[in-house]
Amino acid sequence: MDPQTGLLPSIVDRLTDPESRGTKARSGYTIEQMAEAIEADLEWLLNTHSDDSVDTEMYPRFAACAGYGLPDLAALTRLKEIEADAICGILEAKIARYEPRLKDVQVTIKGEDGPLKIQLHLRAVLAVDPSPEMVFDKTLDLASGFFASG
Repeated sequence: MDPQTGLLPSIVDRLTDPESRGTKARSGYTIEQMAEAIEADLEWLLNTHSDDSVDTEMYPRFAACAGYGLPDLAALTRLKEIEADAICGILEAKIARYEPRLKDVQVTIKGEDGPLKIQLHLRAVLAVDPSPEMVFDKTLDLASGFFASG
């Protein structure tokens, strides 16, 4: 990808980030800026709890909003209703649905950081041409259900 070619930031970034316009030489975001913006948006997605109790057939227009975020993974893991591989599948599905700037999303378990934390490795391709690969490492705290970088 030509370094002078800027990437169009999301509508939220364009409204909230004055630097999203870029420079005279390059409009928009660089690959690095886009990666930072996507990582911040992933933090929002992964640390938001979805409302899975909504009847999406009765309220189909509400389904997209109610489905944003993750089920309460802390409760599910305490109840032993979910295995670590299933967490990866849930994350892949949610990221694929709610982060359109990424494609070919793969989530793998990197290891454990103590008895209540799982380290995850997120690999995806940025949906631009050419498509650079992006990698994010996250840690899931099973006690709180929150994700953090690292």
